[in-house]
Amino acid sequence: MSGEELLLGFDRRVGGNSDAWDAKRREQFLLHVDVVQPLSTDTTVWPSVLDSDLRPPNCIGHQTLWNDLVCLESSSPSSDPDSSWLIAVTLHLAKNSPKEMSHWKSEVSPTSPAIRAEAWSLLGYDVADQWLLSGLSNCGFLPGDDIKALRREWSSKLNQNHLFNRLENAMEFKDLSDQRTVEHSPFFVFGIWSIASTPLA
Repeated sequence: MSGEELLLGFDRRVGGNSDAWDAKRREQFLLHVDVVQPLSTDTTVWPSVLDSDLRPPNCIGHQTLWNDLVCLESSSPSSDPDSSWLIAVTLHLAKNSPKEMSHWKSEVSPTSPAIRAEAWSLLGYDVADQWLLSGLSNCGFLPGDDIKALRREWSSKLNQNHLFNRLENAMEFKDLSDQRTVEHSPFFVFGIWSIASTPLA
């Protein structure tokens, strides 16, 4: 499945955050409870190294993201190469969504660089609302959910980061999230890309 892609911004995220995910939290929020460290657009799930309010005024991007990669790298140097991941976040819309893409382009600050580099590695696709709150790892299960059935259907489609490898699976989960979690809809599909990363501690 192909569609429109828009680079939204960048961030430096913490490594080794698995201690924040005890058994109770995993049971409440994750479709695949055995994932060591869920990754996400959502900083509640995967925290940033720096709070968003510490960004220089000219580096403020969409929500918690930075709009300038060089600015991010110079403002948040990582002395320990194992302590953080440098990432980019992209928005992915179906080909039949030109109005949505036009809306996003008008609302989101231009980024530098302006497009995703081919060398960046895909960590996976998250499904989140416009504020980057993840429907995949931060909305939890709802009263009446058949949790076993949801996990049976979706857990095998998630990778080791609790993200989708396939864009079409993420689009299907986006449609389900729009129906299940109406208060946060519409949901969108976001790609998370490793710019410079090392294995999580």
